[in-house]
Amino acid sequence: VLNDGTSVHVTAEAAENPMDLTNWTMVLNQWTEGENVHDTNIVQSDTYDLSETGLVPWYEIDSNLKNVAGVAEYTTSFELEKGWEQGQGAYLDFTDVSDVGRLFVNGTEVPMNQISLHTDIGQYLVAGKNTIVVEVSSNMSNVMFGKTPDNTYNFGIIGNVTLTPY
Repeated sequence: VLNDGTSVHVTAEAAENPMDLTNWTMVLNQWTEGENVHDTNIVQSDTYDLSETGLVPWYEIDSNLKNVAGVAEYTTSFELEKGWEQGQGAYLDFTDVSDVGRLFVNGTEVPMNQISLHTDIGQYLVAGKNTIVVEVSSNMSNVMFGKTPDNTYNFGIIGNVTLTPY
């Protein structure tokens, strides 16, 4: 009911339901020792399909990733339908990203809140297929200190990633 007493009826489609993004792959660009103290080599890993392991620390994906450092690139895609229009709102929430993450939605870098891990990505989404890429950089801790299970740090996207349209 408007201020003048007129009734208005509006029909709106409901937003998409929240969805857990589970279809991830990961490639790790590992930093290794170069020819001298000023050089670093970058060695790219195979592509890991994370549908079996889920989003876990690197060393749980592959035991060969226990004592490594570098930048992992995680990729997933999903569909938005239900009358989705560009510019609608949607939050992306991560359980944990360790150590530092960069977020790209459909090729555009999106500022990512490194503390709350809660980011509004709605303006970057489109009807149909959407692709999210997250680059996660580690520090050198596991290379320097990760010689025992007690000294191995958890790096990567860990836990759940949820998209909540609004």
